[in-house]
Amino acid sequence: MSHRIVAISDRGLRPGDFGATVRDGELLIPASIARRMAAHRILTAERLAELAFDLPGVLAGLLGWTKEDVVRARAGLVSTLRDHVDPEVLEPSEPFERGFGALHPHARR
Repeated sequence: MSHRIVAISDRGLRPGDFGATVRDGELLIPASIARRMAAHRILTAERLAELAFDLPGVLAGLLGWTKEDVVRARAGLVSTLRDHVDPEVLEPSEPFERGFGALHPHARR
């Protein structure tokens, strides 16, 4: 089950803290963060967690935070979402290995 992002008051909002809570199957986060996420079609807690792990620099840019702020906020988000979402979502993805199809220049057949 996906946990839809719902906006709450921005009170106490600060970089490095999503200020997230889970209630009734929804992820409650400050309105300014929720609006920025919605503008980029990040509509669920699971997608936010994936983005925080896989592309923290991109998320930092969306929020106007530093990458270190996102890494700090991610730790709190993981703690909040534990026991609410699939544990696999709360871990970093395996690095993607790119293959370019070229042989090593010294390789001969």
